[in-house]
Amino acid sequence: MSKRYAYYRTSDGRPYRGTDGKCAPNHILSEIGKTASVDANGQVSWPEIDAITKFRVALRYAFSVVGLDGAELNETDTWHIAWQAIVASVKSAPSKPVDPVKLIGRINDSAAKFFRAPLAKYVLVSSLSIAELPAKRIKVRDCVVASLKERGKRFPLPEALSAPVHRSAISNHIENTKYRLVRVSVKGRSIHDAADRALNSLHLLRALWSLSTARGGFWHMLGWIPSGEPLGVIHIGPIHTLHLPDGKLAADNLYWCEPDFTEDQAIFRNAKGWTEIEGIRRRAMKRLGALQYRSEMEALLIRYVRALDQLDMDVAFLQMWSILEKITGTIGANYDKTIKRTIWPLPEETRHSDQDILQLIRCRRNQYVHSGRTSDASEQAAYLIKSFVEPHIRILLLNVLGVRSLEEYAAFLSLPTKRNMLLGRKQRLAKAIRILYPE
Repeated sequence: MSKRYAYYRTSDGRPYRGTDGKCAPNHILSEIGKTASVDANGQVSWPEIDAITKFRVALRYAFSVVGLDGAELNETDTWHIAWQAIVASVKSAPSKPVDPVKLIGRINDSAAKFFRAPLAKYVLVSSLSIAELPAKRIKVRDCVVASLKERGKRFPLPEALSAPVHRSAISNHIENTKYRLVRVSVKGRSIHDAADRALNSLHLLRALWSLSTARGGFWHMLGWIPSGEPLGVIHIGPIHTLHLPDGKLAADNLYWCEPDFTEDQAIFRNAKGWTEIEGIRRRAMKRLGALQYRSEMEALLIRYVRALDQLDMDVAFLQMWSILEKITGTIGANYDKTIKRTIWPLPEETRHSDQDILQLIRCRRNQYVHSGRTSDASEQAAYLIKSFVEPHIRILLLNVLGVRSLEEYAAFLSLPTKRNMLLGRKQRLAKAIRILYPE
């Protein structure tokens, strides 16, 4: 295997870097291979439709394809590449288990071919809950976001959106929304690749704006009557369509939508502050571009802004907690470590009380996860945990610790906070260097 693109996923969702197939779903691949039959025309079939359907659904989460930029390929294209490789494996050795090592090699070859394909130009049309864009053109990653006065005849909606099934919240949005239409100029190797890049650019844009307009401090935690509003202030519209540069739909009746959309949120209006907000966003983009862990950081910011979109405060809470686990490198680990690492960079005078707060937030998390119990103060709890997430995101963006990865950042958070303990460790490390590497 030359350049590596394809991986099996570990139990916590990360690409497994080994080449031994250790994290492969061996039993599923074995059953798929042994039960398959290939007819004279080279068509593959299976006798148990229910079983193969279950296998296919589960296998969508087994593979990760990572591009040269370190970003994961979207799920649709990844699954297409993986399934074609599985079918090819079955054809090459009918009625035999699919070899996981050979399979990942096939997927890698197909992924390499995918990434060698030329980039084509597209335009994604979406909307944001803002009155105006703060600039005529905004560059985000490799995309350019611009305001769009109207769809008109140039950027039509798919006919499917006028069907009776959509005569609901989405149709009401289409007819009455005050959201600002935006067009995102994007390049992609497939329709799904282009849409994924464009949407992630919009999410990244919203995330960086949101950090500088962060809502939810003291007054939101005092409110005992739930507002019914999400944590964020700048939201994406429910409908996204992809077009060719001339405006024609990239594919008939294909569109992307926000499945949990119920109604438009309040329009963000901050004309006086937009210059400052956009200035902060531009500086953050420059810092982001210089990070060695840029792809990981972008993914983290997108997760953050998607949590801000949640109307269900329990879901928003859990998503914020999962971000803390990711930042602290404690996914699947003891939550005492999550808490200890979360408070590491916080002011010494509040560290003990912050630890108590997080211990109690942890109790809230366990109540919901293990018994489904919601709380009258779910909104306040979500704002509270958000207040612990955002300082870490800002530290990572500024990279004040000079780290090269999120894992290295988590290693810093595992250090002791007592000055005498840090000095003692420094002395021991200096002595170890002198012994192991004498001048």
